[in-house]
Amino acid sequence: MGLYKNLVKYVNRNTFLSNALLLPALYCAITGIINIYNWNLEPSRSLTIYLSLWYIIAILIFFVIFFSVLYHSTMYDMGFPILRKIAKLDYILTAPLFAAVIVFLFFVYIKFLSIRSNIQCDMGNLNVEIFGVASVYLIFGFFFYIFKKFYQKGWKRGNIEKKIVYLMTHTFFHYIGYTGITLLLMVYLLDNRNIYNTFFLGKC
Repeated sequence: MGLYKNLVKYVNRNTFLSNALLLPALYCAITGIINIYNWNLEPSRSLTIYLSLWYIIAILIFFVIFFSVLYHSTMYDMGFPILRKIAKLDYILTAPLFAAVIVFLFFVYIKFLSIRSNIQCDMGNLNVEIFGVASVYLIFGFFFYIFKKFYQKGWKRGNIEKKIVYLMTHTFFHYIGYTGITLLLMVYLLDNRNIYNTFFLGKC
């Protein structure tokens, strides 16, 4: 039985290591902040609000990575009860909050494209195409998570085979979801100045 338990732990390592896929998203968020400082604009309330949104995204991604790694690394390890309790913040707070933020950013970008189309701004075809790819990943990831949530209910604590299948599908969800998130934030980075001008200044 010890061999099978170790097998689950080894498979689980791939799950928490897949959180590294969020590092490019964190990089995009940090670069977005640096990019705003390089605009050399006069301080204003609108600029402070917009900059604060980027800081919130960057900080949230950091905590999502931290708590997800902590949660998955202690999921089947009974030797660290305090860490296991802290790690629950992953599925109680950081993960659902991050999901809500990503859904918000997804629809905000659609609104951004709509506004720019109405005021006849240059749409930046490459950015739109990248957003299209991000949309495919995010939408597929969303429905895959719903399917996994209901079909594999209770599998995380089931027998060895169910645990392994659960971890494999959850890792796949990380691959799909985190790729979509990174592409979405890349689009926000590429359109950083345009988004600020459109929503806060009402111009192209």
